[in-house]
Amino acid sequence: MYILLFVCILPSLSFSISDFQTICQAGIRQDNTNYIHCARKQLKEIPNFTRITNTFYDELVLNDNQITDISSNAFQGLRVKRLNLSGNKIRSISPSAFLELSNYLEELTIEFDPDTIHQIPDAIQV
Repeated sequence: MYILLFVCILPSLSFSISDFQTICQAGIRQDNTNYIHCARKQLKEIPNFTRITNTFYDELVLNDNQITDISSNAFQGLRVKRLNLSGNKIRSISPSAFLELSNYLEELTIEFDPDTIHQIPDAIQV
């Protein structure tokens, strides 16, 4: 019995923090909107979403984590309508950070301290 328990726990230890499927919850709500929920997971970076290139999501929730930088390929392969990045300590946003989302993104919720942010893309108007 102890060996079986060890075998069940071991595979979960090998996943990278960037693999969203191990740390986030995805699903469909009663109103038929689908979502990925990664709030309050102590993430320091945007998870890797490249495995879900054929799915459109209504909402991606990444609020209240420890994300500081949004790189140019942070949302590669992702198709999402609403993105929530509030409650993070954003310091830098690559000029092409949201380029992958340009045909899909309708609403972006983001917070940053104007005194500590180093780079804001022209596409985001403050």
